[in-house]
Amino acid sequence: MNQSKRHRLTKATFAILLALIIWGIVSLAFNPITVTTYWGVGLGVVAMIIFMLSLGMENIGLPKTLIMVFSIFIIVLGAQLLNLYRGWPFGLVSYHDVLGWKILRGIAWPIPLFWTFMVSSALMLTWPKQPKNDPKVLFSWAFDAAMVTVLADLIVEPILTATSAQAWSTNGIFLGIPLSNFVGWFLTAFVAGFAAILLAKLWQTKILKPPALLLIMLGLSLLGLITSSRLSLTVVQILCALAAIFFAIWSFRLRKEKKNNPPAKIEDGNTTVQA
Repeated sequence: MNQSKRHRLTKATFAILLALIIWGIVSLAFNPITVTTYWGVGLGVVAMIIFMLSLGMENIGLPKTLIMVFSIFIIVLGAQLLNLYRGWPFGLVSYHDVLGWKILRGIAWPIPLFWTFMVSSALMLTWPKQPKNDPKVLFSWAFDAAMVTVLADLIVEPILTATSAQAWSTNGIFLGIPLSNFVGWFLTAFVAGFAAILLAKLWQTKILKPPALLLIMLGLSLLGLITSSRLSLTVVQILCALAAIFFAIWSFRLRKEKKNNPPAKIEDGNTTVQA
C-alpha cells in the first residue's frame, strides 16, 4: 500500500472515530446518563484501535505498528489479569456487565483495548523530535508516555466509578479511586511503552505529531468534560477543560507548521505525511 492510500485510510478511520465521539457528546448533551450510555463503548474502542493501526501504518509502517500495538496490548492485558487474581498493581476492582462480556469472567473486554490505544497515543504524542538509541532518551520517552497515561486515568476512572460501570473493594482517596490504581497504571504504561520502543525499534523512525490524533484527543477531552459535568465531578471537569485547551492549541500550532512546512512524501513509510 503506497503512502497516498495509507493517508486516505487514516482519514477514513479518523472520520469514523470522530463521528462516534461527536455522537457521544451530542447524546450526553440531550440525554441523562443511564445503563444505555455505555452501549456504544465497544464500537468506540474498536474504532480507536483501527484508527491507531492506520495512523501508525502511515507514519512508521505496518510491521513497527503491529509490534508496537500488540506488545502494548499484551502487557496491558497481562497486568489486568495479574490484578484480577492478585489485586495488584491496580487494586481490587469489578466491572459491570454494561461494559460487555468479560475476559475470564473478570475483565470487561473494552478496557484493555482502550488502554492499549491510550498508551500507544501517549507514545506518539511524546515522540522525541530527534529519536536516537540513547538509554536516557528512551527512558525519558517511556516515562513521559506513562505520565500522559496517568493523566488520562485521572479522568477515566472517576467517570467509570461514578456511573457504577466499575466498583472498588475499598474507597480510595481520589474520588473513590485508590492510589494504587494510578501507581499501577504508571508502572504498566511505562513497561508497555518501553517494551514497544525496544521491540519495534521506534527510535529509528522520525515522526511528526499527527494533528489527527490531537483532534481525537481533543474530542475525547470534550466528551469527558460533558460527562463529568453531568456527574458533577468538579475536579475531573477542570482536568478535561485543561486537556481540551491544551490539545486545541497544540493542534492549531501543528497545522500552522504543516501549512508553512509541508513534509516530504516517501513511499517507504518512514517519513510522515500527516493526517
